[in-house]
Amino acid sequence: MKTRTITYAAIATALVVVVQFAGKTLFAGNTIVTGSLVNAVLVAATLLFGLGVGASAALLSPIFATILGLNAMIPLVPFIMVGNFVLILLVHLFASKLKGIVGEVAGVVIGAVVKFLWLFITVVNVMIPVVLGLPAPKAAIVGAQFSFPQLITALIGGAIAIVIAAVIGKTVKK
Repeated sequence: MKTRTITYAAIATALVVVVQFAGKTLFAGNTIVTGSLVNAVLVAATLLFGLGVGASAALLSPIFATILGLNAMIPLVPFIMVGNFVLILLVHLFASKLKGIVGEVAGVVIGAVVKFLWLFITVVNVMIPVVLGLPAPKAAIVGAQFSFPQLITALIGGAIAIVIAAVIGKTVKK
């Protein structure tokens, strides 16, 4: 990796962690606001700086969030990492193949759906009931965070990222 790429990856990862921390403190843990902003950073980093930068932020930010106490469910970290990576990978692939807004929108929509399905199947239907064995009230709360809101936050964040990339994309060097 080039020094510039490493720097962009560090900044993107730090920005995601700051957004997560702000979400917990300023937005009282509102997952729609926080999740949308996290996804916006991940998708914008990918569109502006490439797959390596987006992947770094997508994979490292859940780890740092856990270290900082922003994520109490340590066994779910790998699933969050994969969900984030799937989102930015599909955004990257579609944006690369279908140039312009069509590719970016297709990547965000398809990436959001696949991320949602991944988290819903693995976390809600396997990890929570089978592996974690959470009591019903707690399982319902955690499960709700990893179901439909994941689709909404990925779509909102992706839309925000597309606007950000369009506004500042021509001034950024990859």
